Amino acid sequence: MKKIAVLGLKGGIGKTTTTVNLGAALAEKGRRVLLVDLDPQANLTLALGFQAVTDLSLAQFLVNKASFHDVVRFYNKNLHCIPASGNLAKLDRLLIKLHEENPFRPFVLKRAFARVPACYDFVLFDCPPSRSMLTINALSLADEVYMPIQCHYFALESCRNTISLINSVKSRFNPLLTLSRVVPVMGDPRKHVTKNVLRELRLIFGDSLSHTLIRENIALVEAQGKRLTIFDHDIRCHGAEDYAALAEEVLSQMNAERTLLLTA
Repeated sequence: MKKIAVLGLKGGIGKTTTTVNLGAALAEKGRRVLLVDLDPQANLTLALGFQAVTDLSLAQFLVNKASFHDVVRFYNKNLHCIPASGNLAKLDRLLIKLHEENPFRPFVLKRAFARVPACYDFVLFDCPPSRSMLTINALSLADEVYMPIQCHYFALESCRNTISLINSVKSRFNPLLTLSRVVPVMGDPRKHVTKNVLRELRLIFGDSLSHTLIRENIALVEAQGKRLTIFDHDIRCHGAEDYAALAEEVLSQMNAERTLLLTA
């Protein structure tokens, strides 16, 4: 089970879009995927057509007031979701108080995930765009971080806070955590600004920068409005092509890592 935190400490950068559609792309390729909505705004939950129901959501699962089977929702055979609700905001405030008393006490996500079936190939956490305790919980549990970044000049500045948080959690709580994939989104390969930003990102992040550019595509917005993944909305559009290509990158990397372990 590969656990991936999709993170960006800025709203509107394509974080939820990437979580939903990368998860959907992996599911299309036969992998079993669990999406976990950690954001009290519940955008991922709503994007998949589920209701943000307060009595059966992630918050209840985290405090052991509901079982996994009570809260899990099924988008299709391979793509499942634990939905969010507004209760997460109240829980996050409680976790902050617990953290002040004992920095290691409020890791409820790690304890809750002991109750998640081991049948999933991937778990993708859609993190809030803030340094919340829910975000820190996800980073403390995750194997890897994926960071979507817009192909805009100011986006290079905004990613510094995200990297700082990753490094902080890595040093204090999760030494194996890695920023394994920086995903450029909302780009136009014909424009100079996209080319320049990609060049800068390659210099900064090297091989961690994905080869796939998620192009600007109105179909991605339309899919969210219809509460569908991009593959159920328009499988022939650029958005579907790009997220399918990104999923291939992810799977190729996993296969390479597996081969390396077997030959070591």
